Amino acid sequence: MQFMLVTYVWAQSCPTKNLLTEKESPFNTIPVYNQDGSGTCYAYSASQLANYYLLKNKKTTTLQYHPLWVALKYAQDVKNKSITGGVADVAIASIGDDPSCSYSSISSSLQKMAKDHKMTDHEIIGFIETYSAEYNPKNFS
Repeated sequence: MQFMLVTYVWAQSCPTKNLLTEKESPFNTIPVYNQDGSGTCYAYSASQLANYYLLKNKKTTTLQYHPLWVALKYAQDVKNKSITGGVADVAIASIGDDPSCSYSSISSSLQKMAKDHKMTDHEIIGFIETYSAEYNPKNFS
């Protein structure tokens, strides 16, 4: 109970800040994503926060982490059978310092796949699901 009280008092004393309206906010350069109810919101949040940090601290001028790459990396690191369902702070810890595939490379490949095969965002996420470390279609039937 004492911990909860201390946490409540501490939280009340922290100022809030809207990162979207901050002057020259990096969030203005990060796309708004549609995870289409797939359960990958943790990866989208993690990628946005990691990209925000890199852009804000001028460690890069372009997006580095694609949400679906983050979801795959997370699933592999925590040995999930699926990319759906996760924890953003653990996903951030999973991505490390160097993405193995560039954001632009992943984005252009996914856009081409969506166009060529007339796939929705949800279908693309389902396709990416098949690359999870422990993926087995029998687990989802």
